[in-house]
Amino acid sequence: MTIRIPFKAVIFDLDGTLIESIADVHAALQQALSAYHVTIPFSQMRGLVSHGLEPMIEKACILANLTLAAAQKKQIMADYLAYYRHHPTTHTIIFPGVIDCLKNLAAANILLAICSNKPSVTANLVLTHLNLAPFFTCIIGGDDTPRKKPDPQHLHIVLEKLKIAAADAVMIGDAQPDVQAAHGVGMEAVVFCPPEKELALFGTKHYFDHFDQLISVLGTVAITHSATP
Repeated sequence: MTIRIPFKAVIFDLDGTLIESIADVHAALQQALSAYHVTIPFSQMRGLVSHGLEPMIEKACILANLTLAAAQKKQIMADYLAYYRHHPTTHTIIFPGVIDCLKNLAAANILLAICSNKPSVTANLVLTHLNLAPFFTCIIGGDDTPRKKPDPQHLHIVLEKLKIAAADAVMIGDAQPDVQAAHGVGMEAVVFCPPEKELALFGTKHYFDHFDQLISVLGTVAITHSATP
């Protein structure tokens, strides 16, 4: 497959972008909260994720009407990570078309990286379990930087590791923090499978619904990218 895009690197979010992991995240959260005898409905999980572990715990406590001390929340996070380490991919799947897309990009000598708000240890563990880790030059988790997405510093660290400029990279994600971080460093962003009613809120017109579309969409992004003064 011939790939002609002006980007030297493609940077991916992980959860909700390359993989569907919400069931395993939910299971770990339920286990971590089990001492408090509360249940977080699975239907509420989408509203809890995307900003990292600590914000997820904070939102879950609010949802469950739990008022906890900082030490208790810290213990919940520790319990979450302990459970997740032992059950990282029980229900997690790779989205269709991801592997072929990554293979094609890698074959074109395009650098691939992960910029995820997921803790680094669990991000690396999941990628290793799913045999995706070898595709990526660098994997930067939410605890590898003082500020997570949507703060652009998170992406700055990825760019430094790759030794490339923001103009030479594109961000692929599924949530507003991905787009906001990308735009914060002057990078183009492409959204995976956005809800139609929310597309305008993302602040980008570039999106795709299946990974067999991504490379052609990147060609469209390239035209816009090249035309931007």
